[in-house]
Amino acid sequence: MKIKKQLQKGFTLIELIIVVVIIGIGMAVGVPSFRGITAENCLITTANSLVSSMQYARSEAVKINSTIRIEEFGTWGDGWSIVDGTTGTLINAVYTECAAVTVVEAGGATSFTYDSDGFINAAGTFSICDDGTAEFGRQVSISSTGRPAVDKMACP
Repeated sequence: MKIKKQLQKGFTLIELIIVVVIIGIGMAVGVPSFRGITAENCLITTANSLVSSMQYARSEAVKINSTIRIEEFGTWGDGWSIVDGTTGTLINAVYTECAAVTVVEAGGATSFTYDSDGFINAAGTFSICDDGTAEFGRQVSISSTGRPAVDKMACP
């Protein structure tokens, strides 16, 4: 009588444990760098959102030949609104999506007004930093002509 060998299919417990350990090591190495990338993306997103809001307010002021205000919601870090300076009508509201990002206007201004010629009432500088361990942030500068620009900066 011949005994037939059965071929085993599947994984052994040792193989499964080795794969789980390898995945665990990969996660331990990858997750901290992923957090850094996420923090950097939050800084960039907030800075770009502020710049695009400033550009939009400037173009609206020229287009409708009126004044347009950009006002903070409590703090600049919470978000800002774009409002018709003459009627007080809300045009657009922008909320910051990253809770760990701090936005501070250097002069303490709570609003900026664009005139119908596209010029702003006062120049301003915003510092955008991550509340975590980010060494570098973004600085949004608004010139006296109303043109916004973004640069990297060292966070305190």
